[in-house]
Amino acid sequence: NENKAVEAEVIKENTSSTKQTNKAVEFIKSKKKIIGILILAIIVIIVAIDLIFVSPKEVVKKFMGAFGKGDLEKAMDQMDYAGAYVLADLDEEDYDDFWSEYKDFRDSDDYDDMMDEVEESMKDNEYIDEFKDQMEEYDISVKVDKISKVKKEASHLYRVTAKIEIAYEDYEMSGNMYFYVMKNGTKSYVVGGRGFRDL
Repeated sequence: NENKAVEAEVIKENTSSTKQTNKAVEFIKSKKKIIGILILAIIVIIVAIDLIFVSPKEVVKKFMGAFGKGDLEKAMDQMDYAGAYVLADLDEEDYDDFWSEYKDFRDSDDYDDMMDEVEESMKDNEYIDEFKDQMEEYDISVKVDKISKVKKEASHLYRVTAKIEIAYEDYEMSGNMYFYVMKNGTKSYVVGGRGFRDL
């Protein structure tokens, strides 16, 4: 009798466990659509984060990639004109003032005047088209071979060292360029560049 009682208890436990497993399977089946939507949402969020957050390294690649294809408009989209204006006015020892100077300039009438000039000059499609035609005619290609260093120079300001390769008809050269990149929120923008030397 004692053995029968133990067996009955074991059968009862197994039945209970099977019922719980079946319930879990049924729950997953009934929520399959919701689970699928959640997985899709996670993928979309990951992709969106990748698109929203542009690192200093990535913006240099995008800038030079567009420039190398002769797409001036796309290259200019990677720039912040106010940042470029402010940086050009500062000596290296004054880079710590970059962000405060940038904010002051953005609040000034000079910024509005400058942006009016930029918009006016960007309407000149003839110059933009001519640039692309020249790149194609002379078979010029420009590309980033590798990014070797990203260094924070000051608040919101980074210096990105990139090895650039330039091919022009049968002539090829490569060298390091230093791009200055401003981070503003989730985006990064090219605001300056200097130095090119043959390696």
